[in-house]
Amino acid sequence: MARVRALFSEARKAKAMFAYATAQRRLAAAETILLGLAPGPRVNKLLAETNFRSGLVHAANNKPDLALRAFRSVRRLDPKREHLDPSVHPPRIVNLYARAATTPNGNARTKVTTTYDGALIHLDGRVIGKTPITIALSPGIHYVVAALPGYRPSGAKLTLADGAAPPTRLRLRSLRIDERARLLRRAELHRSTYLEAGRQVARLAQVDAVIIIAGTRDKLAASVYDTRSDLVGTWRRFGTASVATILAPLLPLPRVAFPDPKFIVPGPGVRKQSWHDKLWVRIGGGVVAVVVSAIAISFAVDTSTPMTQPDSGIGFTRK
Repeated sequence: MARVRALFSEARKAKAMFAYATAQRRLAAAETILLGLAPGPRVNKLLAETNFRSGLVHAANNKPDLALRAFRSVRRLDPKREHLDPSVHPPRIVNLYARAATTPNGNARTKVTTTYDGALIHLDGRVIGKTPITIALSPGIHYVVAALPGYRPSGAKLTLADGAAPPTRLRLRSLRIDERARLLRRAELHRSTYLEAGRQVARLAQVDAVIIIAGTRDKLAASVYDTRSDLVGTWRRFGTASVATILAPLLPLPRVAFPDPKFIVPGPGVRKQSWHDKLWVRIGGGVVAVVVSAIAISFAVDTSTPMTQPDSGIGFTRK
């Protein structure tokens, strides 16, 4: 996203210097980056912004037809962007953008296929089905993006005229392990998805168990997904001081959506040491016990009076 915004800035500077071709190349580069990202509202708005800036460049270069086509694409990608502010844009641009609300006559058709069938197809930010699929749409600029779990999103920009167009084939490439792990961390997790997340991580890392840690910096809880039982165990709270350094590169963590705190088993915590468990108390108590025992023995046995054994009988007598 940072690279896309940097390209927007470069295109604006090129337009200000009347380098219209350079500005369009920068916007095309931003478009290519966005078509390689997973479809979503944020990507759609940035694609709309790319077309809006492209329309401004075409209008400045005295190409109103190309500007009108770009503005129509903006309206398809971001329907809430209905009007332009007259205090920001000149009347010519405001009127041109208002004309873009009309749909061009004609019907364009194209067939979309992917490397592997069954990929989800997004047309201008909306899901329309799975490949292979034949789509009918109005002439102009359209964006198709294919998404399939375990593969990089693949998109293309279609500039269609009235009538049938050549088929569009999107190539799907497998994600690297680090990319798949990054996508798993970015996914929004809820109680119902912890089990599936544990399965995916265990499959990805080829391990028998996965520790799931979630919460906030000061309130963390952990659970274990076991591949043998295919279950997520009981959640337990634990202190954050001992793991803050380890978890620092992973923050922010997904928040735990517990139904009720009573279902969380308290963690072991740190037990406060009682006074009688302290070392100096134990040593002092041992010394006192030895001294008391020695005094008791000295009082029980009087060594100053000798004892003799009688000629008969059992026991001792004193003389």
